[in-house]
Amino acid sequence: MGKVELRMNELEKYNVIKELVDHNGNKNRAAIKLNISRRQIDRLIIKYKENNKSAFIHVNRSKKPANKIDKLISEDIILLYTSKYQDFNFNHFKDYLEEEENIIVSYTCIYNTLTKEGIISPKARKKTKKEAKKKQLIEEKKLNNKNDLEIEIIINHEIALEDSHPRKEKPKNFGEVIKIKEEKKYSTNDSSLESRMF
Repeated sequence: MGKVELRMNELEKYNVIKELVDHNGNKNRAAIKLNISRRQIDRLIIKYKENNKSAFIHVNRSKKPANKIDKLISEDIILLYTSKYQDFNFNHFKDYLEEEENIIVSYTCIYNTLTKEGIISPKARKKTKKEAKKKQLIEEKKLNNKNDLEIEIIINHEIALEDSHPRKEKPKNFGEVIKIKEEKKYSTNDSSLESRMF
């Protein structure tokens, strides 16, 4: 059998159980140290005696998760969104993937795939936009050498500009807006007078 490499938590369990078996230590103390029950300690001792160090390797370590998406599908999702469906929000995009492209995946999968690439939904909330902008600026910070306070100011300013409503064009002459309001006021009064007369 080859060399067995354990992760930190597995190695800690192994060391505690090994010491417990070798020196005939206190099981209750070992249970408190590992934050598990006494019954689990008994099971780990049996495993240790049967398989030694390899008993502490997690069973699912080398197994691929059942819900893991294929890399080709995630690349297709990114390509389709950036080229064909870029104005869609993620939920609408999910519907079109199922109907038009025959790709059936969950909303969470689409959301995680696209946000890892730095793509945000057009319907994203202000907080989400702010966090994405912050990540982008932190990456750029390494090149520009900006501190955290400067980044926060820049993020707040840029998001405020994106979310602000466009203003109407300023009037060319003084009193122009007031004049328009007065004209509307008189036009409504004139029509009401005419209706009363007839």
